[in-house]
Amino acid sequence: MKGLLVFELHRGSQKKQEYILTGEFIPQIFESSTDTPELILAKKKIGSQTYRYCYPIADKNKAYICATGNFVTSSDSRFPNEYPIPLHRNQPNLF
Repeated sequence: MKGLLVFELHRGSQKKQEYILTGEFIPQIFESSTDTPELILAKKKIGSQTYRYCYPIADKNKAYICATGNFVTSSDSRFPNEYPIPLHRNQPNLF
């Protein structure tokens, strides 16, 4: 799938993971691959606010997807948010 190139911001680390962000109104510029996996942009209405988050396509059908404390962002002007977007992932060891 094609989308926008974004970078994961890790807490306390200089490591950068690249992803391809896909979803509604995302420009289809770059192709996802094994080195740059696909993230899906999702929205949830909470009160009067719209909460945006993204998650890996591999976690699409998993039961538990929750915030990791990491975010994705891009210096591209077509990035769909004014601030970094939270990255949610499957967390199988919650309890």
